[in-house]
Amino acid sequence: MSADATVEALPPVALRVAVAALWQLPPGSRYHSSPEFVRLRETCASLYPNARPGPLRLELALENALDALGLPCRPPPTDPDLALNAAAAAAHLHAALERRTRRHLYLCPLDNADDLPECTFGANRITKFTAAGFEKLINVPRLRRVNPTWTVNADLFSEFTWLVIDAAAEPDPLFDLLSKPMNSDWAAIEPHRLRVPNAVKDALFAMLLVPWEDWIDNDPGFWRPFEAPWCYSVDDDLLAGRRQPPSADTLSGYYADPSEPNFVMPGRARLKRPVPSASVEIATEISRWLTDKRWNDLVTAQNSALFETPVKHFIVKAFLEQDPLDEFLAHITTIEAALGLETDYRQRGGATKRVAARVSALLGSTVHRQDYCRLFKTRSIFLHGRKMDAPIPGEARLMARRLARKVVHKLVEGALSQPGPESRDEYLDELRQ
Repeated sequence: MSADATVEALPPVALRVAVAALWQLPPGSRYHSSPEFVRLRETCASLYPNARPGPLRLELALENALDALGLPCRPPPTDPDLALNAAAAAAHLHAALERRTRRHLYLCPLDNADDLPECTFGANRITKFTAAGFEKLINVPRLRRVNPTWTVNADLFSEFTWLVIDAAAEPDPLFDLLSKPMNSDWAAIEPHRLRVPNAVKDALFAMLLVPWEDWIDNDPGFWRPFEAPWCYSVDDDLLAGRRQPPSADTLSGYYADPSEPNFVMPGRARLKRPVPSASVEIATEISRWLTDKRWNDLVTAQNSALFETPVKHFIVKAFLEQDPLDEFLAHITTIEAALGLETDYRQRGGATKRVAARVSALLGSTVHRQDYCRLFKTRSIFLHGRKMDAPIPGEARLMARRLARKVVHKLVEGALSQPGPESRDEYLDELRQ
């Protein structure tokens, strides 16, 4: 017997019969309400009770799987010619319902990044792909079975540097909604939620502690070595839904020099300030900063009392903000989250001066105290609705980034010290002395 025949013989007879019946429905059928689909759902609930507990969760999971297998009867724009045959579909569905582990990747293009070195830190890596490698990673045949109109320009994507996170999958938002009580506050605001999954937030946090602002020789205020405009989720679980990857046209691409002969602006390029090429020395430094050891140190530090407040959230938020003013405010808030105490507001001298004193003590210079006070004054003028007669200088934007990064970096060092701090309040009070 061939290997393929062996695989196809694995599914229970009941599952094979139910899948074969569903595969016989005529094109364009409303299969969700068909007796054949009901039979498949009930068969799966009986054979695999732990796969997706609950009828609604199981039904959604089966719909995802049938899309990925190319169920022939689905209405356009599906293409029946792309569908797996019923025997192979039953085998894949059986394997998906039986498996207990899954591989979940997050792919983040590092737009505007120049020559970042390939490196690995924890479950994260910075890398580039060939066009063929990218197509294999995202499983283009599966995407085409879901929707043949979905296109992926792997050639263009292969020009970019990527942050790849190998992570445990977070709960599907749709499944979360199914378990949410109907009397919930649907308009409630989650204050510390970002537009990226938590695993991506963790990886960016590690990358943002690199002193990019000291390495990039650019106009004052421009410190970012890359941008992360979106994140694409790749799950090898057949029961998990897949979406079309964003277009490569959403990325800026590489910068050409307008002074060069025959210069033509690429159609997908946006006019932004270029990031200078990374020198060999800088590439080496980046590789030293983004290592497994440093990643493990960050994981340990975040379990410390010093990171009870949302320090990580605000420094990542500053990076993800598109509005430069929101970036500036988030950097100031990072420092407050790192070094502020609720009791500061009840003490003499005020909270601002107490945080400023801790900045000075932590970084070892009264200059940093003065810098923080100036930045906080600018922040307060804006937030309290007072008139601002001039723009916030680029130097202030860069100073806020640099100060926030240095404070967080020192906080990590404090969290890793031996013996480690048992109380955040005591640690910060000692800084003030």
